[in-house]
Amino acid sequence: MDYLKKVQGKEYEMLVLFDDFCKRNNLKYFLGGGTLLGAVRHNGFIPWDDDIDICMLREDYTKFLELWQDSDKYTLVNYKTSKDYYLFHSKITYNNSKMYSRFVRDDVDFNLGVFIDIFPMDYVHDDYEQVLKDRHKLWIWWRILNMSSFSKVIALKDKKTPVIEYPLRFISWIIHKFVGRKRAIKNLEKKVMKYKYTNHFANYFTPYTMERDIYPTYLADNLIEHQFGNGKFPIYHDYDVALQIEYGPDYMEIPKNVAPNSHHDIQLLEIDGVTYIKNGEIL
Repeated sequence: MDYLKKVQGKEYEMLVLFDDFCKRNNLKYFLGGGTLLGAVRHNGFIPWDDDIDICMLREDYTKFLELWQDSDKYTLVNYKTSKDYYLFHSKITYNNSKMYSRFVRDDVDFNLGVFIDIFPMDYVHDDYEQVLKDRHKLWIWWRILNMSSFSKVIALKDKKTPVIEYPLRFISWIIHKFVGRKRAIKNLEKKVMKYKYTNHFANYFTPYTMERDIYPTYLADNLIEHQFGNGKFPIYHDYDVALQIEYGPDYMEIPKNVAPNSHHDIQLLEIDGVTYIKNGEIL
């Protein structure tokens, strides 16, 4: 898959850039998700992976947002830089590219190219049931933030989106008109930073069940450098604990027959003026 090698190459360049930026500014980060799994199992990318997952505790993440400066090549995208961006983590995107999945409309006010994800990790309550309650409140505000324009309400361009999304989006859009974007963001930020320090941290906005994304705090206090591609980058010293939480005890087993372009269902991919995927079809 030539397109995947091109994507991974650009993402690796951004990882090296990000790593250098963090070292120069004394910021702590660590590889997470599929990138952590790739580092441990493959010493690099999972062969079919098309993104890089980076995690930062909230304090370092906030400093990163304050210090980062865009360049001709790379742009930071998040809900503070774009009114159409609704995810609660940031992306650094390669400007001379486009990489749209079926979840990204083509009329947004930012360019989403080949990217790396940067996830803020927040302290959560040590009782799992309370974490679920806290997350439920967050997701209500997140949905309100997401429905900032009516075009998002009607933008169901594929058959994979459940029909129930129509009324849910419409209701969220109506509430958004009364609540407003600034209030939604203020409430979200207040709630995610509710706990100053606990024995666990998590990504509240994980697409998985919460139990797959809650980690003991000590993991982030003990990091090591591990091979990923041609370089070494920070991961948990006790990475086995983290990988079992997210992927189960058999995480070292490599799945078979993974379909091309199955991870993010890319609909359009352009890099440096060359189109690799169009309308979901690999060219």
